[in-house]
Amino acid sequence: MIARNHEELEQLKRMGERDYFEFTLSGKGQKQHVGSMQVELRGASAKKHQYTVALYLDDMRLEKKNKSINEPIYFYANGSRQPMELVVNKISNKAVTGYLSAPKAVAASAKAPTN
Repeated sequence: MIARNHEELEQLKRMGERDYFEFTLSGKGQKQHVGSMQVELRGASAKKHQYTVALYLDDMRLEKKNKSINEPIYFYANGSRQPMELVVNKISNKAVTGYLSAPKAVAASAKAPTN
């Protein structure tokens, strides 16, 4: 499920299946820590409702170009079986607002073998 605004995001948080981190990037080239990764705004166009971001995760840099508003970006962290999801809900000429959805930490650490 994708939240299109803050109220829908609060509903997803109450379900408790994943962790959600909200963010606002207010300038080109600005990096911000979001959860266990960094997100950098590379460009935004309010007229076209598109944005470009760079994701820094596990010593890797992923650049996602010309993504649309409310279009989810799925990617995997090292050792994770469930994808992380980045969604941008609001775009202006020099800022974007959205959220990062990550699997619960408990589910990721449940891989410990039992003897």
